[in-house]
Amino acid sequence: MIEVEKNFQPTEDQLAKMLADSEFVSNKILHDIYYDFEDARLFRGYVKFRSRNGVYELKIKNQEGGNIEAKSETEIEDVEEIKKYFNTKKDLKEFVETEMVLWSNYENDRTEYHNGDFVIDIDKLSYGYGMVEIELMVDSIDKVADAEDKIINFAKKYDFEIKDVPSKGISYFKMVKPELYKKYYLKE
Repeated sequence: MIEVEKNFQPTEDQLAKMLADSEFVSNKILHDIYYDFEDARLFRGYVKFRSRNGVYELKIKNQEGGNIEAKSETEIEDVEEIKKYFNTKKDLKEFVETEMVLWSNYENDRTEYHNGDFVIDIDKLSYGYGMVEIELMVDSIDKVADAEDKIINFAKKYDFEIKDVPSKGISYFKMVKPELYKKYYLKE
């Protein structure tokens, strides 16, 4: 499946209006630890590899189609498929411990709502950042642009400002590891 999401930072009133039309699903603490190789090849290749509450997940950014306002990623959660991606026969935990470096480590107080096919995640991160993600799942890359448009139109219904909102990863490096932010995010 392909996850299509867009980040927002609505006002309290805008968020309350949207949540009044939505169904509460859960509130949980997510502990995300991201890994990369010493040379940051995953980051540079738009690949994210993490352990979320002890479960490994690989997210690969889709390069084709879609508008710049949103992003789509293919998610791989099967351990054997992740090992294939990394071309390793080692136990995944051993591979991470011997071949990779810790890239970022934070907790996320996430409250999830649903509104039709939309998943709404309200994220409050341990390093002081907050945002709302609106997501749709699609089964093929040719449906990404349509899903992006649906997300933007859904957000506009509640008067959300459509602007570039930094991802959790970018905000983490800007706030917690400014030396890496300067190295990898500032292209000047």
